[in-house]
Amino acid sequence: MEHAVVRNSSSDPLRIDEVAVPGARGVIGLTFCPGKRQREAISGAWERDLDTDLAAIASWGARAIINLVEEHEMLELGVADTAERLPAGIDYFHLPIPDAGIPDAQWEAAWSAHGAVVRARLAAGHKILVHCKGGLGRTGLLAARLLIEFGMPPAQAVSAVRAARAATIETDAQLEYVLCQRAPGSVQECVDEPGRTMPLRPRIAEPAAMKPLFRESWNTAELRRAHPPVFSHPHKQLLYDLAYPPGEVERGEIWVSRWPCATPVKACCGSALLVSAEPGYFSYRPSPGVAPGHEWHLNFADGELFFAYGSPLFAQDEMQVAEHPLLASVRQKLVCLARQHERYDPRTRDRAGMPTPVLVQGVARRIAVATDANTGQGRPQGLYGNHFARATPDVIVRASSRIEASALSNLLAIVAPAGGSGVYREETIDDALRTAYSGFRATVQACVLPGNEPPRIRLHGGNWGCGAYGGNPELMYLVQMIAADWAGLEGIVFHAPIAEPFVLACAKFASLQERCCGHDDALRFLAAQRYAWGVSDGN
Repeated sequence: MEHAVVRNSSSDPLRIDEVAVPGARGVIGLTFCPGKRQREAISGAWERDLDTDLAAIASWGARAIINLVEEHEMLELGVADTAERLPAGIDYFHLPIPDAGIPDAQWEAAWSAHGAVVRARLAAGHKILVHCKGGLGRTGLLAARLLIEFGMPPAQAVSAVRAARAATIETDAQLEYVLCQRAPGSVQECVDEPGRTMPLRPRIAEPAAMKPLFRESWNTAELRRAHPPVFSHPHKQLLYDLAYPPGEVERGEIWVSRWPCATPVKACCGSALLVSAEPGYFSYRPSPGVAPGHEWHLNFADGELFFAYGSPLFAQDEMQVAEHPLLASVRQKLVCLARQHERYDPRTRDRAGMPTPVLVQGVARRIAVATDANTGQGRPQGLYGNHFARATPDVIVRASSRIEASALSNLLAIVAPAGGSGVYREETIDDALRTAYSGFRATVQACVLPGNEPPRIRLHGGNWGCGAYGGNPELMYLVQMIAADWAGLEGIVFHAPIAEPFVLACAKFASLQERCCGHDDALRFLAAQRYAWGVSDGN
């Protein structure tokens, strides 16, 4: 009895076929599912090793992987944990399409956000790898679509992809789909002629420069010594002691600033704001291609800056202070300075209720606290929110790890509207827009150097105002996208977004982009959606 030869990553090293992108330096790689294990397939039996294949992808130089395989296929192929095993420096986009099928409306809505990110990476010269299960139908479909989005005629795109990888674009439906594609206006504006890439953000109106209420640099060692934190819960003291073991000292300086409310002005039309999503809370990993100091993370602030850092609470605000413990001393110093002048008031709104974003630049992240559910580590419900105070000290210690080479973070604190009910009023939506815009624009202004081009800011946001404040996720995602676009940011990354509201927000943002809406039009559009308030999560 003959036994079928089982092929593996050693006998058949992963083959990546390349397609050059017209008018750009980037390359699209085409392959089948890395690490797949199949007893029966047209190409034979496979027992591949996922780590070996991912290492081959990293060696090829991929900066991102686009996985078109559906969830049930990943389970069948034994690669459900691909995202967790990626080598450092490779981003991951999971955009499943049914086997032998074509994208549906939900996929198109997701691509309206992720596609802009992919195109910008290719325009910048990155290598992007695309794969499905067999590396032919869905893989060829998306590769051809990307070529079309960079200005290549559809029939030529099909030929280019099939020349690189024979038999790609397998079904008649897939071929018809590709031949019906047209280059979006944003990419046609970006690629002017072969070999010449145009700016992604053609500016037509630069908002007036903002002037901070105050902006000062503080010596970190002196700040910690003169303004020690005050804790009301032992778990917070425990985390602080883990972050600062005996003999540990602060070095360097941080910049702290507070900014006034700014009137929203749309910075550009036809812009290519990079909108993307990542699972989980902030990792604070540097993003490829973003200059040091130009990456920012949102603080989902209370009206009182960092006010609950010492309490039993452990939501996003308190987590951020625990991992960046010097922020507690920032609050304590501002409380002291506010007695001398109100511009130092540790609030994210002024006495008239207008937003006053607070920026902290260059603060060290000293520990990382795992908040996910992990029964083996004694946290079956995780540590987020009220679960933190219920945990025992040993569980807190096991969940925490020191960051020896402390990375520096830039943080933006803005407070979302809170406590509403029923349908959002137009003035509440306007307040959210002005708050987000003021903060996002302040990050740009804080990084501007005289005589230089505007900085390319990447901001990490997420479920801002959607937890304890009960905000509507779709609306709050849209507000952040619109404000980021108006403020002139290069990109915004949403962490742990709720899938359906995020997809809907991306689709509506794309619609607003096509119409090049200004403040009044956008506000009317948002109010017309009749978004309803949610319910506080109690954290």
